[in-house]
Amino acid sequence: MDGGMVSHALCRTGFMHRLLDGARLSTRALPYARDQGMRATSLGSSFLKSQSVSARPQTECSTLRARWSNSEARGYTLQKATGDTNGSQWPSAESENGQESRTVTMKPVFNMGNLRPDAIVLGIESSCDETGAAVVTADGRILGEALASQAELHAPWGGVVPKLAQGAHEEAIEGIVAKALADAGVEPSQLDAIAVTVGPGLSLCLRVGVRKARALSAEYKIPLIPIHHMEAHTLVSRLTGGTEEVRFPFLGLLISGGHNLLVVVRGVGDYRILGTTLDDALGEAYDKVARMLGLDVGGGGGRVVEELAREGDDVKYALPVPMFRKKNCDFSYAGLKTAVRLAIEEHVGDAPPSDENRQVRADIAASFQRVAVKHLEQRTRTAIEWAKEDYSDLSCLVAAGGVASNLVVRRQLQAVSEGGGGGGGEPRGGVLKTG
Repeated sequence: MDGGMVSHALCRTGFMHRLLDGARLSTRALPYARDQGMRATSLGSSFLKSQSVSARPQTECSTLRARWSNSEARGYTLQKATGDTNGSQWPSAESENGQESRTVTMKPVFNMGNLRPDAIVLGIESSCDETGAAVVTADGRILGEALASQAELHAPWGGVVPKLAQGAHEEAIEGIVAKALADAGVEPSQLDAIAVTVGPGLSLCLRVGVRKARALSAEYKIPLIPIHHMEAHTLVSRLTGGTEEVRFPFLGLLISGGHNLLVVVRGVGDYRILGTTLDDALGEAYDKVARMLGLDVGGGGGRVVEELAREGDDVKYALPVPMFRKKNCDFSYAGLKTAVRLAIEEHVGDAPPSDENRQVRADIAASFQRVAVKHLEQRTRTAIEWAKEDYSDLSCLVAAGGVASNLVVRRQLQAVSEGGGGGGGEPRGGVLKTG
């Protein structure tokens, strides 16, 4: 079994499908988040982009990368996680928009490929609004798991408040780790490694998990494995879909609260990035539209918008498809979000949600969802075309991230994958055949 499969069983257990969507920040908390340097951009933030219709922007990289804007936001990074104080893991500082920034390469402390199949690993996750832990074997068997949700805590704010989330993680982390170990019947001294999410995410939250992992690592002399959560989204499909079906290379589509990414996965740690988020990610757009429509976003906006959209007419409002004339694989949802706001102002105004305006709001929700998913579909179709030009043995399309659970998204992506000549049926674990 490859090391990537190990790392993704650790922080992505079966029911933790939305642990890592860290962009659902409360609008009231955004100024505070900026003050604390919590600007977590999508992976490969330094890759080349081009406005040319014929250009094919893509990045060769041996590892995926995350970027933070200042030292406060980098407090939980690999240097802190591994205790590397001599700076040997850090590339030179770069300048971006007048701010010092660093590109941090997430590399394992040791070669995970050397783990024997029955090796026992503890995974810890605290990147956003849920505290999770799992004990797994290197061949992917889940021995024990535990999860503490903060949904009720953040519901009154309409999104995740970082400082509140940090406090909840600090209260829960000891009990969650203890429960996962107890359910697995494993003592800390029996662990072969400890894995912990180090980013992207909210720095205040990530720091809690990293501190716990470091403490256990130091106390029991156990190797520490930093986990990059967007890489985890992609490779966990090899556990759920099977290594025979999800063979390298495959095309990964990551759609979460803070990230949209299209990447050719050529192997563990070997990726070609075809497109990424230019502004708002799809999950973030769902959350913001849900707030504008007066919906309860305590559990995330995607679910409530999808439910309301079922009652609406998806062609009632002619909203613009983002970047319709640009044939590339990048994503942009800021303009569509603005168009939805204007439609709400014109047809709903300042009126609170009611039975009288529910149909109008449902029509707007349905129209938004149709156009948002169409943009996703167009980008994915282009990515499949590009990927197959260079990788004729592309095995499948993997849709991963919290937004991938949306039924409309899954149905449209299934249609895209079938257009590539693959079989139909309900995709398993987000795996859709592309021919």
